[in-house]
Amino acid sequence: VLREASPNAIVISETDAVTGALFYLQGAERARPDLVVVAYGLASSSWHWEQLLRAHRDLRPIALAGAGGRAGRVRRLLDANPERAVSIERWDTGRQLGLSMCAGGLFLRAGAACASERHPDPAIAEMIAAQLSKLGRGSPSVGGALAQTSYVLGEGLWRVGEPQSAHAVLLAGVPKQLWPARTVSAGFERAAPPPPSAASSVA
Repeated sequence: VLREASPNAIVISETDAVTGALFYLQGAERARPDLVVVAYGLASSSWHWEQLLRAHRDLRPIALAGAGGRAGRVRRLLDANPERAVSIERWDTGRQLGLSMCAGGLFLRAGAACASERHPDPAIAEMIAAQLSKLGRGSPSVGGALAQTSYVLGEGLWRVGEPQSAHAVLLAGVPKQLWPARTVSAGFERAAPPPPSAASSVA
């Protein structure tokens, strides 16, 4: 996620496993200090915003009080800093924020980052599958985190109109011994993603 983000981007993370890893890499290993990592689940907490503003002095501040709850706060941040590219973990969160999204890497890209033609990175599915294969049966919690990552990204790729890549990513998060005897991808290139109005029903 840190490698693929544009310089000075706003990275909106949501799942605990990914957000915790990003905080560790930035805080302990000083990786990509230019990136503004917004933990969407903490966007209701004023201390998170105070921490972001201390770490990024060039970030234009926003009014925390206002309409829309945490989604409203994050939307105000994006509006106040429109020159920054956006990477986002979850498609449905992007819809709540009113963002247009496209394929990126482990996270989707949003807004101006989609102005040029973007294609999914096939190495992402390969990376998830390789990590899962290394685990074997030795770490169910990490296996679960990888499955969650592949599910979230697979859904996002499906929603932005990349069904073949979605299929590959979803399979990558499942141990091969649990795959069906035959996986079918024929016809995925013609499959249309469900309409945006279906987002609220996605678990």
